[in-house]
Amino acid sequence: MVCVPQTVVEKLHNMEGSAIIYTDTHKEAEEVNKLLVDHGILSEFYHAGRPSFSLTLCLRTIVSTGHA
Repeated sequence: MVCVPQTVVEKLHNMEGSAIIYTDTHKEAEEVNKLLVDHGILSEFYHAGRPSFSLTLCLRTIVSTGHA
């Protein structure tokens, strides 16, 4: 289980635009994504273990909207 400091969650809520959070593992990337979504933050995880179609869709969303 990952721990994202409350200050990070607060900063993400208050900022405009996008942010990237780097993790050490695929599992941590997915856990951080879930935590952010649970806090009402628009989020998507991206790692090499995702199917190529899913990665393409994720990148298109980021490029077209500026958000994950």
